[in-house]
Amino acid sequence: MIKLIFENTEIHAPVIPWGGVVFRVVPKKEYQDANPRSLLHVSSELNRCNAPGIECLYASFEAKTSEVEYRFHVPTGDIHQFIARAHCRALLDLRNPDSWLPFGLDDKDFYAPFDRRFKRKEVLPLHRIGAAIAGGNLSESSRLSPLRPVTGIVFPSNAMHRNGETGTNIAFFKRAFQNPDYLMPVNQERDLQPTIADQWP
Repeated sequence: MIKLIFENTEIHAPVIPWGGVVFRVVPKKEYQDANPRSLLHVSSELNRCNAPGIECLYASFEAKTSEVEYRFHVPTGDIHQFIARAHCRALLDLRNPDSWLPFGLDDKDFYAPFDRRFKRKEVLPLHRIGAAIAGGNLSESSRLSPLRPVTGIVFPSNAMHRNGETGTNIAFFKRAFQNPDYLMPVNQERDLQPTIADQWP
């Protein structure tokens, strides 16, 4: 547990450094036809961890989870699954329900439809957390290490949960990335190579 200052309140929360690969699925034809191409295209549309206007990119720790998540929203069509290498000095780890209470989170924040709650004008805790991360306002520090900004949220997959399985998603907030944090796709098939420098930051 690390001390975080969230909305002027000190919270003990699980923050982890993380490095490895993540998986993401994109619609194949839309990506091939895009100009310029970007595998790390961020969206500011409403999603589980971001309110409209907050740019966020979603990926998964597991290949299967990324495909199941995509098919949950888009059942048909050709897809392209790619792998990206990531290094983050600090991610907020919300996989364990024990970590939810200090932020006012419960099951519905991860497993219930978020769009209906948003339309009812509910203030969603994950949106507040995402806005704090995107604004650079959620970080941890100690006397032994320099300030380490949180760059994303690790959380359980709703789509896998519905299948009776366990999977892990990550919401990355590009504005929070600073060197030495990075996110970079590995080499793709020749006809699927990005046409712009596809790397954060």
